[in-house]
Amino acid sequence: CASAAAAAAGGAADAYTTYNKVVDGTCAESCLGSMVGICPVGLVVAKGGLEKGTCSSLGYTVAAGSTSQKAGPCGTLTFKTYTQPGSVSRLGHGVERKRRASSTSATADEIVLATFDGDAKTTHEWKELNDPVMGGESTGTFSVVNGTGRFQGQVVDVPSLQAPGFIKAQTQDSNAFPDISSCASIVVTARTSTPYDGYRFQFGTKRGLFCSFFS
Repeated sequence: CASAAAAAAGGAADAYTTYNKVVDGTCAESCLGSMVGICPVGLVVAKGGLEKGTCSSLGYTVAAGSTSQKAGPCGTLTFKTYTQPGSVSRLGHGVERKRRASSTSATADEIVLATFDGDAKTTHEWKELNDPVMGGESTGTFSVVNGTGRFQGQVVDVPSLQAPGFIKAQTQDSNAFPDISSCASIVVTARTSTPYDGYRFQFGTKRGLFCSFFS
């Protein structure tokens, strides 16, 4: 891997190091040089939660294909994926254990985090933020229409980086969210008016393998 990467880049083999990340029973590894696009490899490793070493050194020896991971302005990383003998890869598959009804009211075994229907317990004040980094030109809005949160906007390349910027919506009130540590899964009701295959959801400090390290 190191020799092939170095040969492709015209550099020395010892300038490359193999890094890995284990998520949901799947190990992904990639061979990285001192720079990843315009970013120092140390930034990518730190933000991406990568560790030095091969997947095989951790017991992940069954090849499970490959995957690509967008790394913001640093470009896109390509990983080879592996599972342990006798295991089944969960990479790229989602599990939904229960589905909410179209009503925003919760059933007995559900805890509602956020709605846009005016309910004092679950309605928050939201605001939209545009990409402020290095001259970003992405724009957007957030509004509530007929009890539905509407997030609209356009993400464009940051001119100085030639890489996509971002927009986001976040709450700006001090109302606490309820404790959902007793829940086994989470459901988000969302739709888009344009073709889009980039839905990702996570919470906590660990990042999913498919999530950008800038998320």
